[in-house]
Amino acid sequence: MINYDENRAKDGIQLRDIWQRANNLSEEDIAFGVSKILEVLIGISKRVLYEIYGSKWAELFSPSDIFWVLLENLSLEKFSDEYLAAGMFEEIDEILIIWIERHYNRNGVGGIFPVMRASKNMRNLELWDQMSLYIHENWPI
Repeated sequence: MINYDENRAKDGIQLRDIWQRANNLSEEDIAFGVSKILEVLIGISKRVLYEIYGSKWAELFSPSDIFWVLLENLSLEKFSDEYLAAGMFEEIDEILIIWIERHYNRNGVGGIFPVMRASKNMRNLELWDQMSLYIHENWPI
């Protein structure tokens, strides 16, 4: 993991805290452990929306829209419920491992923030910096 990427995992944990308070649950009532990939992606989606807030782009997107953009960037949007019901998880696991272990391309293709004009190796940048480059290229403010 690159320095400060744990902050994105903390974003996922923060979502849990919000849900826990909204449902009047104590920490003893739930035990989720480390942040899950879904939580991290939702947390990142909210961060992206926050970063484009006040721009023309913010009016066009919700956190769920951005979440789906991230899934499309990972090529996960094609997996339907039927696919999952059939127990075909290997390809999904491979895609997620490529992202988590940063085995994606230098320009971020295979990760959640691919850019066409990568001036730096995206694999060596923390997720926040990747997000900033992605926003700058795709939704310039």
